[in-house]
Amino acid sequence: MRKYLSCSLVLALMLILVASANSQETVYPAGANITVRYSLNRTSMSTADTLVVTRTFVNKTTYPVTGLYFSDNFSSQYRVVTQTVTVNGGTVGVTSTGPDYGQVTTGFNNYRWIIDSPVAGENRHRTIAAGDSVSLVVKIVCSTVGTYALPLHATVGYGNGSGIFAQANGATITVTSASDTTPPAAILDLGDIESYKALCPIRRDPMVWKVRVDNLVTIG
Repeated sequence: MRKYLSCSLVLALMLILVASANSQETVYPAGANITVRYSLNRTSMSTADTLVVTRTFVNKTTYPVTGLYFSDNFSSQYRVVTQTVTVNGGTVGVTSTGPDYGQVTTGFNNYRWIIDSPVAGENRHRTIAAGDSVSLVVKIVCSTVGTYALPLHATVGYGNGSGIFAQANGATITVTSASDTTPPAAILDLGDIESYKALCPIRRDPMVWKVRVDNLVTIG
């Protein structure tokens, strides 16, 4: 009975963690037929792993959405290595800003990915038509061991005469040290005469001594 309760508790905790890392977010104003999702590929990683943050925006309305951008706040120990935005599966250009330290949250770098901008000088115009699906994938690495929060991310747009937005806190990410799992190479003990003879057999020539190396072994 105790084992059953313990397994149930572990399963419940795992489901909570998955739900916090992969969630459909509340969109405002209420009733807007738009789906916004936020997901992480992991909440525990090593310094050799990559954290993948995926954001999606699906316009299920009958009207276009303009001014769309995503924003996020990452610890200063994080390094963004790639960032890709697609619309209906095709890669599109965006205007990205950041890292801007402390701009939104103290101690964190703020990033923005602007798909459509009302500012003419930014020259970024991509209206999200009815039925369009937008995806942002950000890959991050961290070389410092620790526990890090993802404090705030937002999705913002404008449609049907009203602002549209969704914002939420992310999960907590635990970063551990990457362990070296490569076994050490075998080391030949040259003090072992039998091993030495096997490696370099010595042959007597009538005139001179010759050493023949049958196998070349690199140590180290």
